[in-house]
Amino acid sequence: MTSLAIVHQDRTTGPSPLFWLMLALVCALVLLATVAVSHAVERHGNEALLARSCAQRPEAMFFNPTTGRTALVCLVEGKFGIYVLDELGNEVTAFIKNKMQTFEQVEQYLKNAGYGWIQ
Repeated sequence: MTSLAIVHQDRTTGPSPLFWLMLALVCALVLLATVAVSHAVERHGNEALLARSCAQRPEAMFFNPTTGRTALVCLVEGKFGIYVLDELGNEVTAFIKNKMQTFEQVEQYLKNAGYGWIQ
């Protein structure tokens, strides 16, 4: 006589494959966000954090058609901050132009870098 054995697999012993997929996705996004913003802070320190406020309240916007980047300019603690975004809206860098005293100097700096006004 043949007997039929039913094997029951207990799924409570470990995370599901969907859990691991979601965990990998979250880790990848965190890594990308860290890499994307680390240039600004690594190169420009706390000034990068100040310049990021330009994203919330830009006083002028410039666009570089060659690179597809947008530069947002604002006044931060009496100095000009520049926040640069790529064509997808991701941060490229953020910094303060300490030696520039007038908006015209900042405008010329950006024009020399290939940016033009966004009207």
